[in-house]
Amino acid sequence: MWKHDYGENTLNNQRFPNSKIHSDGKIYIQHTIAMANRPVAKDRTKNDASYRGYPIPDWARKHLDNIHMKQEMYKSQFGNTYTDLGYIFTWEDGRPYRPDYLTKRFKKLVKSDDRLDNSLTLHSLRASCVSILIHQGVDIKDVQAWVGHRDIQTTLNVYARTNEARKEKTADLMSDVIFKKSAS
Repeated sequence: MWKHDYGENTLNNQRFPNSKIHSDGKIYIQHTIAMANRPVAKDRTKNDASYRGYPIPDWARKHLDNIHMKQEMYKSQFGNTYTDLGYIFTWEDGRPYRPDYLTKRFKKLVKSDDRLDNSLTLHSLRASCVSILIHQGVDIKDVQAWVGHRDIQTTLNVYARTNEARKEKTADLMSDVIFKKSAS
């Protein structure tokens, strides 16, 4: 759900530090976690465009609050062995997921469901988010900011999918403009 609604990439989507849920109703992406021989937190995002805030709807805030309450329970159960790095998506003992964990779990889920195309990936949901926003008429610059692309060309080249209905709408619009102008 997070991936589809927010279009987050795999390095960012799993780790929102609790302290970054602000009273302004937004959650801020401020750093990434990458894999070397082990997960390594970077105190910055991939690029300046990747640093951004997202408004959190009520349903998501309630979900995040539930996760936080469970973590508080786990902290008391695990005591001083609990790893508290301030992340939301963690194992019961507080250790953050590896950056590739959700990608691998998603792939297993896709393979286990005959209704899903095996080529579907977690990153496909990011592309779907962008395509849906574009097809719903969201300004391309707003879409670029939403997914944190440094260059708008990335948003246009990689994600902007044109479907037949949009082509027909564009043809109708052009026809209206051309023929109305030549009729006057």
